[in-house]
Amino acid sequence: MAKYEVVKHIGAIHISNTLSLLERKVSNVLLRNAWDNLLDSELHTISIQELADAVGFDSKNIEFLKNSLASLVETTVTWNILAQDKKNVWGKSPILASVQIVDGSGVCEYTYPLHLRKMLRNPNIFARLNLLIQRQFDSKYSLALWEFASGELSLSGVIA
Repeated sequence: MAKYEVVKHIGAIHISNTLSLLERKVSNVLLRNAWDNLLDSELHTISIQELADAVGFDSKNIEFLKNSLASLVETTVTWNILAQDKKNVWGKSPILASVQIVDGSGVCEYTYPLHLRKMLRNPNIFARLNLLIQRQFDSKYSLALWEFASGELSLSGVIA
């Protein structure tokens, strides 16, 4: 997988669109950051500056970014909602189990729930999302539609 690409399980795409544009972008960047150690490590870290740069957040309002991270702990994802996953496993979980930023450290620590980590790391149905393209979206609806279309193209075999 390329440095600016994330493999995202279709179940994590087929969620209600209550996430803001920033929250959806942040969730994709956090997943890419944790990808290599998703099953081996419970705790993942990313610098606030790296996260902000990756999502195109150029504000000094760190509280706004913190609120977006908090939303990922409060928002749940349900997988196999459209019964496309032939594993026939239904599940529901918050997107993030926990998130923490120690003031002055410049580092964000976060964890994923166990069942979600397993589902995200071993997707049998997924979309490949380019985070550089993601950065250019300025509407949560267009980003959600792009993710959905990328997943549908992957399912149809157009994109491998």
